[in-house]
Amino acid sequence: MTKKIYLAGGCFWGAEHFLKRIYGVVSTRVGFANGDVEAPSYKLVYTDTTGHAETVEVEYDPDRLSLAFLVEMYFKAIDPVSVNQQGEDSGTRYRTGIYYENPEDRDVIDYIFEGEARKYSEPLAVEVLPLKCFYPAEEYHQDYLDKNPDGYCHLPAALFDLSRGARCPMRRVRDFLEANNLPYEIYFHPPLSTIEKALEYWKDIKAVHCKNLFMRNHKGNRHYLISFECHKELDIHSLEHRLHQGKLSFASPERMSRCLGLRPGSVSPFGLINDQPERRFAFDGGSALITSPGSLRSLPANEHSAGNDKELFENGHRVKFYIDQDLMAAARISFHPCDNTASVVIAREDFLRFLEIWGGEYEWLDCNPDSIS
Repeated sequence: MTKKIYLAGGCFWGAEHFLKRIYGVVSTRVGFANGDVEAPSYKLVYTDTTGHAETVEVEYDPDRLSLAFLVEMYFKAIDPVSVNQQGEDSGTRYRTGIYYENPEDRDVIDYIFEGEARKYSEPLAVEVLPLKCFYPAEEYHQDYLDKNPDGYCHLPAALFDLSRGARCPMRRVRDFLEANNLPYEIYFHPPLSTIEKALEYWKDIKAVHCKNLFMRNHKGNRHYLISFECHKELDIHSLEHRLHQGKLSFASPERMSRCLGLRPGSVSPFGLINDQPERRFAFDGGSALITSPGSLRSLPANEHSAGNDKELFENGHRVKFYIDQDLMAAARISFHPCDNTASVVIAREDFLRFLEIWGGEYEWLDCNPDSIS
């Protein structure tokens, strides 16, 4: 069954063209949302007297596309701190907004919103509200840039390349498991930002659930992923003793994106599918490199360059994986699929097959409190 979300991102010609290319989007329509005039014309909305925002109705398949990823992609195509303006287009009709039909979607939207807000010193100008109304625009506005390839658009072409066929991390994980005949079960839930909150949803899932940390050494040329049973507590100093890798610190979001193709809050061993010797950019060719519409971040050699081999282990991978040795006794293990709105349960032996297919270096780790040496 498909779902819908309504996204206002400036001129709806470009916004629709960007969103419709994402893998899992079933259909799109452009129109006018959350205003005060019934069934307005484009000409009337253009006067900025109706209260409507130019909006894209996005119908998507949640089995192929998570709402979290869809909203995250939306943020890549807007300037979220700009008030009533996107590109050269200004007026209240060009305001940014996320309008939802299903109240349960609010938790996911807020989760992504809060993550985006931490990137800026200014408050975000994106309104998040229940959908009050949506009226389709005239037919000539639908799929406008398909009909008029040289038509006006406020978005750079690089963004369309970014969204073309972009798959959400959850779907990429599931595709990988299915392609390699690794059975799994998936359980959907709201975003789980703490273990305490997660335990409420995990109580009926028969599996050992895990925490995951992504660390770097003091030189910044080695990265380590650590997974351990969720009730355990590990501080950095104890990890330094256990790993014998020198001084450790949490890796930055940029490193997380580069090495595992993930964003903060979504660290999982399944992100190792993005750590392959032949891959040098995360997010299907570098969506993490887009910082704002019309702007591509420069790529310092020590941060994003495909030619930087100083981070590589001898096996060509960027990450070494440490896993709690107590999980050797677990029949079933649970990790989220690089998206904390779901949990994937996999048999221990199938997870070990997953690690073999990944091909990087991993090591069992004693994570018990009295094991420091």
